Amino acid sequence: MPAYELRSGGDVKNKKQSVADLKYRRLTELNARLKEDLDRPRVKVSEAAMSLINYCNNTRDFMVPSVWGQVCDVNSPLHEGLKRLARAIDQKTGQLTNLSQVDKRDDPYAPQQQGGCCTVM
Repeated sequence: MPAYELRSGGDVKNKKQSVADLKYRRLTELNARLKEDLDRPRVKVSEAAMSLINYCNNTRDFMVPSVWGQVCDVNSPLHEGLKRLARAIDQKTGQLTNLSQVDKRDDPYAPQQQGGCCTVM
């Protein structure tokens, strides 16, 4: 009869140990990333909204000429758009007081004043 030998079970234990170590390492890395996310400073939605509104109110966007007027050469004092805008600004507060003085003819998004029966909102 052939002689049988017992195999050493060390390889199976080593594989199980390495798989367990790999799982443990992945979990600790995930835990570290989650802690970093938790420590990141947060901004309230209301604060972010107010910041966005303030930015839009204080930053000129010449793609909307009905609000901000036309792009003009600041060095040219004879430019009509600059004159109308200067008349519309209150000298005490620095705020626009009468936007109707700002030229709206070239704004494609300004409402049309052509006596139609409907208003598109």
